[in-house]
Amino acid sequence: MYRAIAILAFASVAALSAEARAHPGPHHDIERLTKLLAKEPGRVDLLMDRARAYRYDGQAARALDDLDRAERVGGDVSMIALERGLALAELGRDSEAETELTKHLRGPNPKASAYARRAALRERGGRPNEATRDYTAALALAADVEWYLRRGRLQETQGLLNDTAAGLREGLARCTGAVAIRLELLRLETTQGHFESATQLIDEAIAQADVKTEWYLRRADVQAAAGNSVQAACDRKAALAEADRAVARRPTALRLLTRARVFVALGQPEKAATDLRAALRKAPGLVEAAELLTTIQGPTHTSVPNARN
Repeated sequence: MYRAIAILAFASVAALSAEARAHPGPHHDIERLTKLLAKEPGRVDLLMDRARAYRYDGQAARALDDLDRAERVGGDVSMIALERGLALAELGRDSEAETELTKHLRGPNPKASAYARRAALRERGGRPNEATRDYTAALALAADVEWYLRRGRLQETQGLLNDTAAGLREGLARCTGAVAIRLELLRLETTQGHFESATQLIDEAIAQADVKTEWYLRRADVQAAAGNSVQAACDRKAALAEADRAVARRPTALRLLTRARVFVALGQPEKAATDLRAALRKAPGLVEAAELLTTIQGPTHTSVPNARN
């Protein structure tokens, strides 16, 4: 039903700020901080910053060494416990990590990230109730799409479907434009047969979206599941009209792939194959297009002539 999951990964990357993308990497920070520490070896702030940089660089053991030094020279016990807990978690030392994160959380200024990391440890350890409580505590301090999704999955596995839906709706309100949360809530409402609520979620997205093709397809799926075959057919036609406009404006590989999905939904595999081949000529590495073409025509008919990089 949900055909655009791969787009979410692209959206997540695109959401990164230009500053974050331009950052040269933690190893540069490590070099800079190491030079500063050579001159002032007792500066707690530099030790804490380098420990964090080591952790970002996948050198959690070195991070622990710096945190031990920071503690010896009188650093903030609570913040050292937080960083130590995060480093230990990276090393897979879950029990020790949880102890350190708990020490931090009992301090005067508990961080949302500490609750979320402890929640992940407890989730991994098969303690869903405690993990759910920790995600809730984290979300009380800061809104985060991934935390809403993880808490929702935990609640759903525990059979708390009303809580799951309520939490996802809260996340949708707090995290403006969070497509991942909307998709998860849409899946939940549809699987429970709450077709009116599911349709409302899609209508809201259609009103906000620049290109509405995928949402029309989703609404068609919901209408079909609800037994409204006539409305489902209308939505698929609307999806095709939207896809045609998008391709006419700019026939990118992704837009051709999207229109191919519409043709599949309309029962027109030949037209879908034509678009998929055109998409693969533009982007030979577009895995989704190749897989869909294989599904339509079989593995012996998916070669793309004259593909260019």
